[in-house]
Amino acid sequence: MNIIYKLTLRHLLMNRARTLVTLLGIVLSVATVCAVAGYMHAYIDYAYRNAQAQYGDWHIRFCGLSEEAANRLTKSGIVESARAEPSEYSFFGEGEAFDVYIRLIPGTDAGEAYALEQDIYEGTERHIADYNGVLMALDGISYDDFGLRKSVYALAAALIAVIAGSSAVVIANAFNISAADRVRQFGILKSVGGTGRQIMRAVLFEALALSLAAIPLGAAAGMGLQAGSVIALNRIMTGVGLIGKNGVVLRMAWHPAVLAVTAAVALLTVFLSAWRPARRAAKMPAIEAIRQTRDIYIRKHETKTSPLTQRLFGFEGVLAVKSLKRGKGKHRAAVVSLTVGIVLFVSVYSFVRLMKQSVMSYYDEKYNAALTVYGGADRQDAVNAALSERGDIGFVFWKYIYLLQADYMPPSFYTEEYNEWNGSLGYVSFGSVRLNAVPDADFALLAPESAGIGGIPAVLINTTGDIWSKGRYTSFTPYNMTPGEVLRLYENIVPDEWGSVTWDPVTGEYAGYDEYVSVTLVAETARPPAGAPYSWNGTPSVLIRDSDYRLLTGIYAGSPVYVARGDFLVTAADADIFCEEAEKALSAAGVDSAYFSIRNLGQQRRQDAAIILIVSLAGYGFAALLSLIAATSAAATLSTGMALRRREFAVLYAAGMTGGGLNKMLNLESLFYTLNSIAFGMPLGIAVSYALHAIITRPAGVSAYVPPYAPPLAPLAIAAGAAGLMTFAITAAGKRRLRGLSIAEAIKSEVT
Repeated sequence: MNIIYKLTLRHLLMNRARTLVTLLGIVLSVATVCAVAGYMHAYIDYAYRNAQAQYGDWHIRFCGLSEEAANRLTKSGIVESARAEPSEYSFFGEGEAFDVYIRLIPGTDAGEAYALEQDIYEGTERHIADYNGVLMALDGISYDDFGLRKSVYALAAALIAVIAGSSAVVIANAFNISAADRVRQFGILKSVGGTGRQIMRAVLFEALALSLAAIPLGAAAGMGLQAGSVIALNRIMTGVGLIGKNGVVLRMAWHPAVLAVTAAVALLTVFLSAWRPARRAAKMPAIEAIRQTRDIYIRKHETKTSPLTQRLFGFEGVLAVKSLKRGKGKHRAAVVSLTVGIVLFVSVYSFVRLMKQSVMSYYDEKYNAALTVYGGADRQDAVNAALSERGDIGFVFWKYIYLLQADYMPPSFYTEEYNEWNGSLGYVSFGSVRLNAVPDADFALLAPESAGIGGIPAVLINTTGDIWSKGRYTSFTPYNMTPGEVLRLYENIVPDEWGSVTWDPVTGEYAGYDEYVSVTLVAETARPPAGAPYSWNGTPSVLIRDSDYRLLTGIYAGSPVYVARGDFLVTAADADIFCEEAEKALSAAGVDSAYFSIRNLGQQRRQDAAIILIVSLAGYGFAALLSLIAATSAAATLSTGMALRRREFAVLYAAGMTGGGLNKMLNLESLFYTLNSIAFGMPLGIAVSYALHAIITRPAGVSAYVPPYAPPLAPLAIAAGAAGLMTFAITAAGKRRLRGLSIAEAIKSEVT
């Protein structure tokens, strides 16, 4: 080993603190890359095994083929393997029929796969063809040549790119500091005959030595992280029924390619980080390096400070600002590292919050099961009777009735927001009204003034709920509600022909309809009870008392009014048992299973909570690792800066600065570091959180309602506070190392 490499190793050993911090940054980067690559491979492995367990280890199954067609099929150039079994189907006539299970060559175009079926049709032979679409997608067999496997790998590549980019900024800072610390050493080597190429090799050798030590440690940490996560994820997801129903769970699925990718990304990241500092060190003239004139030559305007600084912070504040301006590189590196940590924390918090908002169950927590029944009133009554026999549940029954409203609605009935969204009406309109039964006690809370009103009082649900408008989800008030306004509702009946129904402009009514009921609007609400539909698309939704509704259904029992849908929101002692028994009870009551659906809201909430927990753990874990990488960079920058400034501090002491004054200067430097980080981190964090909100809540994003964007003020405050605490803690640790500083020795010292 030549002298250059020996000096490099000695330098690493002599500066153990900085070496360990740099090593820790690389280890964290390697562990994160290794964990992400391992997770993606483990997911592909799980999805593959799950698809095989659910559907079978084949891509296409042809049932009922003749022997000749089966042989022709297996000889296709895109078939990787095939097996034939006797079939119970026979569409081609007499003779033995076969079911052929084939696996296509991975990456085959789906068009070629489907052409196999057309080839059989051309032989005028009928058959049944089944496609194992999940397994085909995992093997890259798709129309767009971007199957599920490639999609997962693309996501992994994107995450690894983020990790590598963040790590490169951080690790480059460490090598900048190391190269700056060795400037005098490099100058001496050049003065005795060392070349720029040798100096460059010295820095790159330092990068290689650190990489060789960090990559195995990081890979082991990444594998351990994944192993622990797999155990935790299996417990969470199997506990709520998300996985494991067919015996397939997540497992460690390591592949040599994972380690190869990890090592390659780590080496590339470290060497790219070290390349620029190495080139700068190689190009620096020997005399300039020995005298370190580049570090002390400062233009006047570069350290100019505002008079306001002197007034606010005194002489120590001026020194602090000048110190930060003089060491722009170190200052910039520390601020970038702290800013990255702030932005990462805020981004993950925003993403997790959006996930929570988008997967929240639609119904109130008090309901743990839901039953939806489609069809007429008779079927609704049968279900109502069947559930009423059960003593172990409580339920709320909503009936949605669509009735034609004969009254014309003038343009003034619609708000400006509605007209803008739906297009200006400019004419009177009529439409359907949705009636919803509300328990009398709940109705009294919504409209306490309805007690003295005769007839049937109603509460208008005067909000659209969540609708997509102008590139985002929004809600608004669609109607101008006037208390006491009467809605006269008519049965949707045509007595003779449609043409016999006419509108009388004098009375403002349609002739040919029998009035069904009139309701009086007594109040409005923007927060309908659980399960009640919002008003939207020109169809007002109103709430009436359950007692009035039962009276109406009794009076008009023979009316052909159509009940479109009924929802039963159930509170059961055990939702799992209720869902198992409800289907049997309804079938026994004569309700066909095609006309109802049962949802276990309790299990759905458990699954939602598990998904949120998994996303939170993954998101915050990922952000924590990247933030740790950034924190190591900031720590290395600040702590090394303190060590390299021993001579500066000694000169200040010699010039008469007291210990209190030095403490004030360093504390102000920490404050300025924090404020600069916040100044960059807050707007970037808000911008990223807004971008996430816009992306996730686009039409293809979530189906649930997500509230309008709100700046993440709480996480910004937490992240800013953490950055400040870390900065002040590192500065405090550096100040403790100055105790007992010998002024004379520090000033005479040539090696900091």
